[in-house]
Amino acid sequence: MTASYNLSQLGSNYLQGGSGSVARTTASKLQEIVSVLDFGADPTGVSDSTTAFQAAVAYANSIALGVMTGNSNRTGQLKIIIPSGQYKITDSIIKSTDFASGRTAGIVFEGSGNYLSTINYVPSGSNPLFYNNDKLLFLRFYGIRFYGTSASVDLLYSYSTGGPQDHRFVDCVFDGTWRYGVNLTGTNTNSEFSFEKSSFVGTWTVFLLSVGSDQFLNYWFTQCKYWCNSPWMSFTNGGNIKISQCDVSGYTPSVSTYLFTLLGATHAGGVCSFVCHATRFELHNTNAKIIYSEWPQGNILFSGCDTESQTSFVTGLNAATFVFVNVPGPVIKWMNCSLMGTHTYTAGGSNCFAYIPRISYDNCYITSYARPEQFLLTTYSVNSGGQPVVNFKNCRGSSGASTYETFDSDQNWAVAARGLTSRKVVRVGGASTSGPVSGSTESVQLPLNSVITKVWLNNPAGSSTNYGPYNFVIRTNEASPTVLGTATGNPLANGYAVTADLFFICNSDLKRQINVVDVQNITNIGTNYFLIEYIG
Repeated sequence: MTASYNLSQLGSNYLQGGSGSVARTTASKLQEIVSVLDFGADPTGVSDSTTAFQAAVAYANSIALGVMTGNSNRTGQLKIIIPSGQYKITDSIIKSTDFASGRTAGIVFEGSGNYLSTINYVPSGSNPLFYNNDKLLFLRFYGIRFYGTSASVDLLYSYSTGGPQDHRFVDCVFDGTWRYGVNLTGTNTNSEFSFEKSSFVGTWTVFLLSVGSDQFLNYWFTQCKYWCNSPWMSFTNGGNIKISQCDVSGYTPSVSTYLFTLLGATHAGGVCSFVCHATRFELHNTNAKIIYSEWPQGNILFSGCDTESQTSFVTGLNAATFVFVNVPGPVIKWMNCSLMGTHTYTAGGSNCFAYIPRISYDNCYITSYARPEQFLLTTYSVNSGGQPVVNFKNCRGSSGASTYETFDSDQNWAVAARGLTSRKVVRVGGASTSGPVSGSTESVQLPLNSVITKVWLNNPAGSSTNYGPYNFVIRTNEASPTVLGTATGNPLANGYAVTADLFFICNSDLKRQINVVDVQNITNIGTNYFLIEYIG
């Protein structure tokens, strides 16, 4: 036999203990939080728990505090607990008509853990699981698994003219089939959405869709797992996206798919910002692309990201595409990344040549190609001068041992209408010596279409005790080599200093391979400096 009590019958018999605590009713203590089980939810998933969840939300609405001084919103008072279990839901938990009394700040849904508490959405219609109709701010979800069963409904639909903001999902799982995970529409706000330590393992048209306004800002994903084949986010309007310490695994879409799509040739200032940091990507086929952008301004940064794992298994992948149509485009930077596949930059429109884009790769490992012009694909629709200059600094490609490909370059500098470039200097030495010895040759491969502007051949007097003749030559690898610099004389012990100012275009593989040759076949060469300066 089970006893039944009304909370008011329990009396004023609860005392927290400790200095300053006061007695209050047990009822008031128990009502600090509520469970969906209090409203009849079935954790076995057999019975429909929709009305129980809706009743919990209605109760949260009923006890919200009114507008207070300094706050234009009602203030929520309730945390809704979702104990371990599988809960069958067939209609919206938060409906479009809820919170009609006014915008309300603060409502929390807390499960027992991301696979312990599951909301299984089996919709009877097309309503989203949560409908924020410009009413809720500071919405929180903790430790819940959301499982969808329909490709025509959304998990969260948020319409905003200035209300919805600051939503957070922590330790959650997004699973099953949905239309959109988060669908943002309206004219203002819909900002500050945070996803932390959560897993994305379902199927959707795109998880995060923003189509309303450039007032939609600030979307953060931190320490999340994105283990699915669907697009992650698409922005027609809005932006300021930050991704950090996430993992994309098993990414094997059946059709060409970009994880991140940044659309719109016109945006307000302070909107177009995208940062992806310390994130790993497994790109399992040629459909598994990372980013497509046509943003006109702003900045895009990938730092410390790794896309290398499938390099040996996938060929022909174009992982990133950036389009500039009569705009300068965002400042784009890839820094300390391992990058497989190719990247494409497309200049469109008749006035694209009038802008100078800023694109750079710093300290990156290009895993699929040995040379920058193989990795980088640039196209234009009207004027060749619109092609963007792309800078590579302290980068390396996939070339094998002893080929010595010099990756540092300014690609497209010679065709862009305003091609910015810089001088680079490479020193050529031997394995254990400062240059070629015993008739040997030391080589370096310069970037295709770079221009050699100067060479130095230098041996300080007294660095060698060899009193015989010497003859060192810097020349190309052509069948009839072009000699770029020669140091010859007698004795070597007296040293030498030779410079040559040049303008030599390395426009073929034979011309870009530069050889430093010991013609005299000598040893004990002392300290030599064979330096090659180039631009481009």
